[in-house]
Formats: sequence, structure tokens, C-alpha cells
Amino acid sequence: MVHVTARHSENSLVSIIASDLISKLKFNCDITDRDLWKEPLVPYKIDHVVAKFKIMDGKGSEQDHKTFEPVKTLASELNDTDLLILSTPLWNMALPYLVKQYIDIVIQPGMLVLI
Repeated sequence: MVHVTARHSENSLVSIIASDLISKLKFNCDITDRDLWKEPLVPYKIDHVVAKFKIMDGKGSEQDHKTFEPVKTLASELNDTDLLILSTPLWNMALPYLVKQYIDIVIQPGMLVLI
């Protein structure tokens, strides 16, 4: 299970509710917590897109693979999990920019399997 959060603090309502939910799960699982405020996300840029397309075309250099690796790691983490819990406050009736950035990074055509 991966728990992605953009909570404001350990004592925020979002944090308390997410912790309560996770504690009530009726099955055992390994939990990976990804706090988007504490763990900087890769600054996804056009370099990552170019590297991805070269790799997909079978023409990726060692540098392309190195550039794309942080993106691949996050996408693979999500793809390899059975359960995703996303806990986040709303900002102006929308998701915080860090959550949007996370989604933009992990949703990679040809890599993510959605069922």
C-alpha cells in the first residue's frame, strides 16, 4: 500500500482521518508513506519527456535512462501497489499543487497499469 499525503501537519484533520482509516484496515500490508511536503518530487521537465520518448523508441542513451529514472521509480511504485490512499486537504476547492505534480509524474503512458 502507498499512502500519499499533502497534509499540513501530523495533527491536521487530514492526518488524523487518514491515520484512523489506515488503522482500521482489515488486512496486513506494508505501508509506504510518501509525504509530498517532506520528500521533494523530481522537477518534471521537458528533459524527462524527451528522454521517455527516446527510451520508448528504443533509442535511449545512458543519460536518457538516468534522467528518466526518478520518474520511472515513482511510476513503478504506484504500479506495483495494490492500494493507494491519497490524503490531502483542498485548496480553493482543488488539490494542492504538489498532489497535481505527483499525478503528472506517476501517470506515464505505457508504464501505468490501471484496473
